[in-house]
Amino acid sequence: MGFFDRMRDSVSAAGTEVNQKVSCAAETMKLNNQIRNNDKEIDKLIFQVGKRYVEEHLMDQGDIYEDLLAQIRNYKSQNGAYEEEIQRLNRESEEQTRMRRQEMKEKQEQRERERREKEALKQQRAEAAREQWAEKAREQYTEAAGEQPSEIFKEQKTEGVKEQETAVESGKTCSKCNQVNELDAKFCVYCGTPFAEEESKE
Repeated sequence: MGFFDRMRDSVSAAGTEVNQKVSCAAETMKLNNQIRNNDKEIDKLIFQVGKRYVEEHLMDQGDIYEDLLAQIRNYKSQNGAYEEEIQRLNRESEEQTRMRRQEMKEKQEQRERERREKEALKQQRAEAAREQWAEKAREQYTEAAGEQPSEIFKEQKTEGVKEQETAVESGKTCSKCNQVNELDAKFCVYCGTPFAEEESKE
C-alpha cells in the first residue's frame, strides 16, 4: 500500500502543480491585458494633455518644449501648403473637366452642322440630278423629233387650229360649250348637250 500511496500523492502533487501553473498563467494573461488596456488609456490621456498644451503654448517662444513645438509648427506649415496644393489640383481638375465638356459639346455641334450640310448637299445634288435628267429627256425628245420643242408646239398648235377651222366649216357648234362637233352628231361630245332636230338636219 505504501507504493500506491506514494504514487497517488505524486500524481496529486503533479496535478496540483499543473493547476497552479494554469491558474497562474491565466491570471498573468489577465493582468497583462489589463496593463495593456491601462497603457492605451494612458496614451490617450497623454495625447489629450499634449494636445491641450500645444494648443495653449504652440506659439510661445523660449518654452521648455520649444524644439518639439517648432517641429509641430513646421509640420502644420507643410500641411497648410499641402492643402493649398490640393485645392489648386481640384480647381485644375474642375477646369479640365469643364473644358472637356465644352469641347465635347462643340464637337457634337460641329458634327450636327456637318450632318445638316451633308443633308442639304445631298438634297441639292438630288435636285440637280432630277433637273439634269429632265433636261436630258427634253434633249432626247427634241433629237427624236428633229425640231425644237417650241417649233413642235407651234406646229401642233397650227395643226389644231386648222383642224378646228375645218371642223367649223364641216360641222356644227354646240350652243352651250361652243365646241365644234360632226354634222351627224346627236349630242355634243364635249359636254353632252343634245342637238335639236333642226341643227341635226342642218
